[in-house]
Amino acid sequence: MKKFKIYIVDFDGTLIDSYQGLPIFYRHAFGAIGYNVSDEEAYHFSKISLEAAFKEKVDKEELIPAFKEACYNIITTKILLPYNNIYKDASFFINYIKDNNLPLALVTGNALDHVNMVLDKEKINRFFNYKITSELLSKQKPDPEGILLTLDKFHYQGDKKDICYIGDSYNDYLAAKAAGVTPILLDRFNEFKENEDYILIHSLTELI
Repeated sequence: MKKFKIYIVDFDGTLIDSYQGLPIFYRHAFGAIGYNVSDEEAYHFSKISLEAAFKEKVDKEELIPAFKEACYNIITTKILLPYNNIYKDASFFINYIKDNNLPLALVTGNALDHVNMVLDKEKINRFFNYKITSELLSKQKPDPEGILLTLDKFHYQGDKKDICYIGDSYNDYLAAKAAGVTPILLDRFNEFKENEDYILIHSLTELI
């Protein structure tokens, strides 16, 4: 695999296995505004933005502020921490980044407090040059805002194809494509097909 000049990664489902905590998060968030969520819905919502999940489930726009507040409240407590653990292949990938002194950044729609708690727990926080989280974003993926902001942080002026964005959802691919960087789609569960528009991998160890 080609060595990239900068590695930008997604958080949930890419570096961190948060699968078991998803029903807890979405039940709390939607429960706060009077809606029940099944496990199946929670796993589906995890693949789209919070705004899209809200629009699919709720037809009352006046509930958006309460929904966002509930999302922030649950994600910034330690309730979900035991359900967020680094993937084994992500540990190997981070060690590769560390050993080769490669630039690494994170782009996620998650909250900074939660991201820091998880990265601190896994003892990998110090390896990230930049972390672009929900507090810095006005738009969520597939909008490329987070990736473009990362490029600004690095003051990068070279060929964008020498930068990769690694994520586990189609929205991650779309964001990378819109930003002009190389999309790497992590397909842990054989959900996607080979496509010339992105690099398809099944483990982060394929980047080493």
